Amino acid sequence: MKFKKGHKIKPKETLTNGEVVFTDGTNDVKANQVSCEAYGYNWSRKNQKCFAFKHNSKVHTSFSNTTNQKQGADNKIERSTITTLINGNKNTTKGNNKNNLISGESNQINKQIDNAVIFGKFGQALRQGEIVIGGGESLGISQTSTIQLSGRTTDGSATNLTVQNLTTEYIEVQNNAVLGFEVKVIAICSGGSSGTVGHYKYEEIKGAVLIDNGYNTTFSQSTATIASSGTTGSSVMADVTDPYITVKVTGTANVNLEWFASVQLTEKKLSSSTF
Repeated sequence: MKFKKGHKIKPKETLTNGEVVFTDGTNDVKANQVSCEAYGYNWSRKNQKCFAFKHNSKVHTSFSNTTNQKQGADNKIERSTITTLINGNKNTTKGNNKNNLISGESNQINKQIDNAVIFGKFGQALRQGEIVIGGGESLGISQTSTIQLSGRTTDGSATNLTVQNLTTEYIEVQNNAVLGFEVKVIAICSGGSSGTVGHYKYEEIKGAVLIDNGYNTTFSQSTATIASSGTTGSSVMADVTDPYITVKVTGTANVNLEWFASVQLTEKKLSSSTF
């Protein structure tokens, strides 16, 4: 889940008693009434806590579903997870997930993440449709992954490509981390008053971004045109809003371009220190 505008905390998980645990992106924090209600939850004046639902002892947030399959020990499928397959031990889906696959140990698919795949150990799926290989240290600390982005331009405005062609989904980053990226980008012209159908460009972006404790980013990157034909546009890795980045593309006036990017991430987060 993304941070709402104007809020430095967001929901992390819902406990079995209905209480919503919030996070600042690194640590668990207690919600206040304003943030609780901004994310659509209910604030209890009596308990001074944020709740997603009224607790019923007969209902548990972790349950089996006939559309899910688990093979192995200590795997946990949380509320509203469907069509998910887990093979291994100590793996978790955090809820509101669908169409996911985990094979390995101690991996986690974050809440509201769909169509993701994790292999290995201690991998963490943070982004929609992500394919993750866990590095085996601790959850999300070191891993590689692949994400697909797409979008369209009709003019020279800078445009953020989105994950899985979803309207507002971008690449979530972790703080106190370095994220290396290798991006393959294709733009192909589909028309427009100044466009020629079939003109294209294939670019590769290579670089890294340093993300500090406050999610401030420092990019170091280069873009190379591998092949092109006619007038198209350009691409670069860039910020969207904390804590998200994406491939930002710039097209050409009166040229209709369809964009696709395959992003390979190499991710390393500090296990304890901050910077």
